[in-house]
Amino acid sequence: MLGRIGQDIIPRATERALNNTAFTARADLQTHMRAVFDRPTAFTLNAPFVERARRNNLTATVTLQGKFINDIEKSFLAPQVRGGARRPKRMEQLLRSRVLLGPDEFLVPSKFQPLDSFGNVPRSAIQKILANLQAHFDPHQRTPTGGARGGKKKGEYFFTRAGIRGARLTAVWRRTGAGNAVPAFVVTRAPKYRKRLAFEATVNRTVVEKWPREFERAISYEISRL
Repeated sequence: MLGRIGQDIIPRATERALNNTAFTARADLQTHMRAVFDRPTAFTLNAPFVERARRNNLTATVTLQGKFINDIEKSFLAPQVRGGARRPKRMEQLLRSRVLLGPDEFLVPSKFQPLDSFGNVPRSAIQKILANLQAHFDPHQRTPTGGARGGKKKGEYFFTRAGIRGARLTAVWRRTGAGNAVPAFVVTRAPKYRKRLAFEATVNRTVVEKWPREFERAISYEISRL
């Protein structure tokens, strides 16, 4: 019986306790995210991921952004965990490829840009901006050019760079009708973020609090099955 406990029961109980602790840590982390973020989306809340322990690998890991990305620095939440500048978003990368944005320039929504219920720029608006600025990754989705003189309607969004053709602001503009426009996105340097998401501290606190109880419970369960 002692041999079976050492070779079978303890590894099985350890696997169970590790996974239960890891999933509890994930839930605690999601609760923390709801407290520090304003209306986090389901995509954000589902970023924490548990790599389960197995009998042949008694290690459970709580990561960010899925099982194939366990490096916090590669996650879109990295600036919230470490602080500092963020990585360029997809729209910024595409506008850089069109040489509209420089390698050290980023976009920040202005107060005139409508947001969705989560406080984010709607995907439909981003797609329209990319289409109007000839930066959409699908060439067939790009808005035909030519303007009024070419017999084609002008796009809703357009880009200006300060100092060129009298422009005073480097920005993505949205036409509002009657020849008027408002800045939708302002071009700036890399936005700086402060540390907000206590990822490691939250996970470590859960491990300290829950692991001993989970292991004891798992051992008792396995022994009861003898």
